[in-house]
Amino acid sequence: MNWFSRMFRRGRSEDIADYADYADDFQVETVPFSTKPLSAVPGFATSSSLLDPMVGGGPLVQAQIAYRRAFLPSQPVASASLFAGRTDLLRRVIRAIEDQHLHVIVYGDRGIGKTSVLRVVSELATKAKYVVQYTSCGEDSDFSEIFRAIAARIPLLYDNEYDPAVEAVERGGTLADKLPSGNFTVSQLSELMANIAGTRILIILDEFDRATSPKFRNSIAELIKNLSDRAVPVQLLIAGVASNLTDLIAHVPSIRRNIVGIGVPNMSDDEIRELVAIGESAGKVRFSVGAVQQLIEYSAGLPYLAALLGQHAALAAGEDGAREVEAAHVELARHRSAEDIGSRLSPAARFALSTPDDLRPDEFLAATAFEAVRNGGIIVSKPLVDSIAQLTVPRRGLFEPCPDHPQGAWRYAEDGASTYVWLLTRSADMVAVTQ
Repeated sequence: MNWFSRMFRRGRSEDIADYADYADDFQVETVPFSTKPLSAVPGFATSSSLLDPMVGGGPLVQAQIAYRRAFLPSQPVASASLFAGRTDLLRRVIRAIEDQHLHVIVYGDRGIGKTSVLRVVSELATKAKYVVQYTSCGEDSDFSEIFRAIAARIPLLYDNEYDPAVEAVERGGTLADKLPSGNFTVSQLSELMANIAGTRILIILDEFDRATSPKFRNSIAELIKNLSDRAVPVQLLIAGVASNLTDLIAHVPSIRRNIVGIGVPNMSDDEIRELVAIGESAGKVRFSVGAVQQLIEYSAGLPYLAALLGQHAALAAGEDGAREVEAAHVELARHRSAEDIGSRLSPAARFALSTPDDLRPDEFLAATAFEAVRNGGIIVSKPLVDSIAQLTVPRRGLFEPCPDHPQGAWRYAEDGASTYVWLLTRSADMVAVTQ
């Protein structure tokens, strides 16, 4: 029974009149209650429980489930079997760790696949009997907190001061048991790790660029020096941006010979084809030659974007009941992907993008986005750098200078902004501007 019916049954017509006045004052539209067929309401395709599948799935729903699983842009690749390309990159990282005993910084722009590289290296190192400890950094990362948690996952079995038969080892003691309470110094941790024997330990620090504390970064640099000087079988694999490498060396210049920076490049066309082929196999879906070529162009070698486009395109084909993903589905995926990425931008960025600049037409944005997505987020060509410097407010706010860059490079101020502009400007009249 709706609100009006209850009022009439109670004989409270004055309340209804009052409500009508309220609606007039605030422009509230009263809509008669009506029912909508359940089939017209969007719903989830599957139950979250594998033991309780939804009834009436049918072939179309099953296909949609497979298409969703084919590409997972929101998650890093967690298995080497699903990892497309990057063979030379993996070989360089493994060689630096295994043969050269170096500490490694894997760097690149967001969406380039750094975390996926770390996940796969973690899997491969674990298979090689390394003790692998993986953690992600945050803005407030604290040295003692992070490394106490890491030490708590390393058994005392690997401490050469302990016999394997002693009680502390048999009851599952860890290196953390030997650390002092509260904060501890880099030297204390280094002394502890100097006793490690019988294994090699790989400590993976992901999202290192999020850790803004100079004290934390300085501690990591000092730890690298101590581990290297004492030939401790513990190595760090760090994911961040190029400036992280510079920062560490700046803190402790003598560690330059102990670390190596390995940039993660955009994927090649063949690697994107391999990524699509893996998705096809996982999702039992086929992409036409034209669709693959379209996806290669739109993804610009970014694995995250390729996966996002692939997922949207496969789902669009499923909605059509098509047996094959066509170029038209990838075009629709471009629009949907742009919506996804654009929704994460700040209101200020969206306003700046929608505001024309008298000095630079939108073809200028297409050119900056093209260079940014192809060049690790950096805009370095002199004509574009000079043009950015001449922009007027608010469009000038889209960009920020790259600190200490020798060529005075710029970048988009917000993550995702360059990718968003790139997708928006892929229309036929814009493509010629970026070629």
